[in-house]
Amino acid sequence: MTTANLAVRFALELCLLAVLAYDGLQLSIVLAVCAPAVAAIVWGLFVSPNATFPPAPPIWVAVLAVLFGPAVAGLAVAGQGVLAALFGAAVAVNLSLVLFWHQADTDTSQLPA
Repeated sequence: MTTANLAVRFALELCLLAVLAYDGLQLSIVLAVCAPAVAAIVWGLFVSPNATFPPAPPIWVAVLAVLFGPAVAGLAVAGQGVLAALFGAAVAVNLSLVLFWHQADTDTSQLPA
């Protein structure tokens, strides 16, 4: 079950990039390219299991909220309310299970004191 949750987590990460591209395309092609690129950089720096700067768990959750929140809101604004609700619910359930099963992989032991 925990392996399936990690697979869903990965799928949601990919969906995040697609949703940000879709949301950005509603405004401009530049935003459609830049928004997912910035999200991927932030993900790699702070959220991924091999993050360059792994934050403490509460900050880790906040970074996820900053990444997924605008994506869900953008879907709603673009007239995709049902999709926004489903995506937001999937992210919330997955994040809850990641935290419950300690799958966040946020190792703060390497950070300076």
